[in-house]
Amino acid sequence: MLIRWIKSKNRERLAARRASRILKIEPMCAHIDFDEVVDPQTLVFDVPDQPVVSVIVPGYGKAAYTLRCLKSLLSARCQSSYEVIVVEDASGDPSAELLRQVRGITLLWNAQNLGFLRSCNMAAQHAKGKYLYLLNNDTVLLDRAIDALVETLEEIPDAGIVGSKLIYPDGRLQEAGGIVWGNGDAANYGRLQDPRDPKFCYRRPADYVSGASIMLSRQLWHDVGGFDEQFAPAYYEDTDLSIRLQKLGRPTVFEPRSVVVHCEGVSNGTSLNEGVKAYQVVNREKFLATHEDFLRATRLPSGDLSYRCVDRLHQKAGMVLVIDHYLPECDRDAGSRNMFDFIRTLLDLGYAVKFWPQNLQAVPKYTEPLEALGIEVLRFPFQRSFDEWISTNGMHFSHVLLSRPTVAPDYLDAVRRHTQSTVLYYGHDLHFARMRMQAEVQKDAAVAQAAERMRTCEIDIWNRCDLVIYPSQEEVDEVRRLAPGAKAAFIPPFKFSQFVHRTHAQNGQKVLFVAGFQHAPNVDAAEWLAQEVMPLVWQTHPTAELYLVGSKPTASVLALHDGRRVHVTGSVSAEVLQEHFQSARVSVVPLRFGAGVKLKVVETMQQGVPLVTTTVGLQGLPEVQRVIAPFDEVEAMAIKIRQLLMDDQAWMAASQEQTAYVIAHFSENCMRERFQQLLANDTARKIA
Repeated sequence: MLIRWIKSKNRERLAARRASRILKIEPMCAHIDFDEVVDPQTLVFDVPDQPVVSVIVPGYGKAAYTLRCLKSLLSARCQSSYEVIVVEDASGDPSAELLRQVRGITLLWNAQNLGFLRSCNMAAQHAKGKYLYLLNNDTVLLDRAIDALVETLEEIPDAGIVGSKLIYPDGRLQEAGGIVWGNGDAANYGRLQDPRDPKFCYRRPADYVSGASIMLSRQLWHDVGGFDEQFAPAYYEDTDLSIRLQKLGRPTVFEPRSVVVHCEGVSNGTSLNEGVKAYQVVNREKFLATHEDFLRATRLPSGDLSYRCVDRLHQKAGMVLVIDHYLPECDRDAGSRNMFDFIRTLLDLGYAVKFWPQNLQAVPKYTEPLEALGIEVLRFPFQRSFDEWISTNGMHFSHVLLSRPTVAPDYLDAVRRHTQSTVLYYGHDLHFARMRMQAEVQKDAAVAQAAERMRTCEIDIWNRCDLVIYPSQEEVDEVRRLAPGAKAAFIPPFKFSQFVHRTHAQNGQKVLFVAGFQHAPNVDAAEWLAQEVMPLVWQTHPTAELYLVGSKPTASVLALHDGRRVHVTGSVSAEVLQEHFQSARVSVVPLRFGAGVKLKVVETMQQGVPLVTTTVGLQGLPEVQRVIAPFDEVEAMAIKIRQLLMDDQAWMAASQEQTAYVIAHFSENCMRERFQQLLANDTARKIA
């Protein structure tokens, strides 16, 4: 136990050192000159006929702030077309005359002071965009602030209001969505904290978002009558609008990719005892009187800022902590795709998900897709010690999903000590079985010894978890044989929403093998295919070309590349991989050792490309040999490849049968129903 604890601590320190090298420590708004004097004559906006967004900027004098806001609109990268409507609310401030020099905006000059609320309602009547974007004049937009809000509304059609992450000019967080408690009190979540903290970086429903930067459908705005004028001149109108829309089933969404600097209190001051700001106290009572029954029925007591409160709107079923070696890198390895599909399914079933990567690194390319789904990605330097973090937060998790035998032992003790969760273990494959096969094929005694150590490790994990999950019934049966007391079940490792139905045989003689070449089984397979199988194919099909496609090719795999008959591509994008599948005549998965269900096998069938593989390649696939025969010998595999290269009828038959197979076993419903069966009502504790 002590040795395991020391190893775990050493891994945490190593992960922290690695992460510190890539962490950017400058404030998010460090590049902004807040003292800049903006010349209004330099501000020229395009005037689109049909803007996607109508930006409404209400102001009350202090034109320097409005001009800086408008300059940030022009400077921030934005793909969405927009019009700009500026309101000057009869402030009497001479500087407001400068706004007349800005070209390309609609300037509405109130004859008398209407206040923020009525100015917004009035300006919305002049808007032409699909979406209204209400933006305080004392704000500065960062890149893509508008696009991120538009994308969220497009991706969540039933959303009501979407709001930005607001930060102060000194870089501290002002708000990551707002919280409303049952007594009507409200709070800016995360105020004065670091806006890069992962708990403020994932998209999620919120009780409200502050009106300094909010977007919603123009049609929806008009349907509900805009801001309720009982809250005039200002305060609680944004919160009231959020709650009214939520009562209609239209959630309020916090979008952290939209970042806006807000100089709070420029127009209305900060004192609650005088001026417009005094309406904040008065309007709280109006707000509570309007929504008291709804709030008391749906909100928690005042002051709760835990996960229970912040994530309650999107954890209908519970909260799951997922722990893996690193973030899913779906363009690099099948295990990542497997975990990503599991996570999406958990979200579909109503679970909130937190992700702890063992290396504590958060590369934006892989972090942002998870955060856009609503997943908090925990990372250095905000998290350093798992034991400390789980001791504070463990009470909130209904389930913990541990992945891989190289990861689970470092976390099991702390999870058991600090949570009452159902502990799930997902092994991906039987590592010891794969290592045994490798030792046999390569005649490697050291690998054989490592396989036995791995066997002991895996059995220990199985016996300490509530439910053991593998991708096939074959592996589940082996778990039950080796650990009779363990509860085990299978879940399909991948899911697809679309399937390619081929209408004719693909032309050409392209032979494809897709794999991640950081794994020994795939390296061996590539060498065997290129050096032993393909020479027999080339005897009758000299123009056939072999493409070895996938990440991290080793030196021995790169050495196979000749640029004529054998091509080693390295890592490719999802779009390029799709092109390889579309142009391939045959896909080969020539594995001689391995374990578990292979994405490269299932994905080939999903793409409608006839598959040639081995017994190892078909491991874990139920009843698959009714559709595909394995070929374990060099000559037999070469003969099958040659047949598919020249026989269109055999090609079409194989394509259609394999597509039908994968639809039956790897649809989205298959994974969802299996998860639902295992997790509902803690079924994990009841499985025989």
